[in-house]
Amino acid sequence: MYGAVLEWGGRRSQDYRYNDILSELFSKGFVVIGETRNFVNPNEYADKVASQVNKLLSAGVIPKNITIAGHSKGGLISMISSSIIQNSDIVYINFAGCGLAGSQFERGTVEFSNSKASRSKGYLISVYDRSDAVSGSCKVALDKMVQTKSKEIVLEVGGGHELFYKPHKDWIQILVNSANRSF
Repeated sequence: MYGAVLEWGGRRSQDYRYNDILSELFSKGFVVIGETRNFVNPNEYADKVASQVNKLLSAGVIPKNITIAGHSKGGLISMISSSIIQNSDIVYINFAGCGLAGSQFERGTVEFSNSKASRSKGYLISVYDRSDAVSGSCKVALDKMVQTKSKEIVLEVGGGHELFYKPHKDWIQILVNSANRSF
């Protein structure tokens, strides 16, 4: 799932290569489900993701074959989804989805930490680039995700928040390894 910049539109959204990201994952042998969304409430969209996952599970897809990943707002939605789905065998990846303390994006992380994090289950991988001026560590949430196996990875690639606007070998490899359960 992509970040809110695509919901907002404008010049910055023109740099986001969401279809290239989906194509890159497809080229690595994954079945990829990605959709365009309008401006949405993260909690409501996480409910939709949970419903989609439940349909996959009902159709016989095994949980270990499901990975839910997102960048920025999509990363927050991934974390929220883990608290709704509550399946210990699903991997959730949050790419730069926890707002820095004092930023306008911190609120979503704090709300999740205080109200939903303790219900999360699964594997949660948090990834951000040290140069990001918008997002950073998810430690405040990860500390409360006591039923979740978690790992946080700090990249030193550069590019800030925009690093995740297009496929980059470093974060794509983390996603591939996580989806293949090579933690």
